Formats: sequence, structure tokens, C-alpha cells
Amino acid sequence: MKLSYNEFCEEMKKGRLLGLKCKNCGTTIFPPKAFCPGCGKPELEKIEMTKSGTLKSFTVIRVAPEGFKPPYIVAIVELPEGPMVMGNLEYDPDKADFSLIGKKVSIGYKIVPGDKYSGGEGLVLTFSLDS
Repeated sequence: MKLSYNEFCEEMKKGRLLGLKCKNCGTTIFPPKAFCPGCGKPELEKIEMTKSGTLKSFTVIRVAPEGFKPPYIVAIVELPEGPMVMGNLEYDPDKADFSLIGKKVSIGYKIVPGDKYSGGEGLVLTFSLDS
């Protein structure tokens, strides 16, 4: 079963973070792919994933590509289901330090406008620190 980018975005806007699970080996897959990276089989099913996780890594972007306003934080979060996801950490970039690693976060999203290099607007995952 396939999960298109458009379907992923529409479901995220409804509050559902979708991924895929391999029916053959049980690997959870995000971002969606056509074949399981664990066993190579195409037998995949859509699953709803947890919209929270643990901050594993981040970097502060101070020189941004065209169309983006620095500074901002790009982070990697591990979901309870196993996959790592990338997005923007909603936190003051000037206060970000290594004490953030291991913190629990909630996952949301924001819409970003298209630019001359993209196919139009897109969706970016966002992370906010849990209290």
C-alpha cells in the first residue's frame, strides 16, 4: 500500500501522523517508501504513529536557503515506534544547547510556501518541548 506525500499532508492537517508498517517483517517506516528497508518487500500497510518523541539531535541554521528566515533549529526526533523524523524545533535558537538532547517533544506541523525550486507549498513537521 502506498502513502503519497499529498495524502500524508492531508492526514497531518487532520491531526494524524501516518507512516507504514511492513506486513512481512514488522519494520515501521517513515518517511514512507515503496519497499521495506528491512526486508525489501512491498507489502506495507498505513499506520497512525505517535505524535510525540525524544529529541536526538539538532542544529541551528544561521545561513538559510532562499525563502527561509534564519535562525531556526532543524532537529531529529525518535518516535516510540522506532523511526527518526526531521523537522523544526520551536525553541529560541540562541538558547539551544546540548541539554535539549533527550527531551520529550510533541509533534505538529507548519505550512511553508513554495519557492522557485519547489513544486509549491509544503508541510514541515514541528517539535515543541513537553512541559
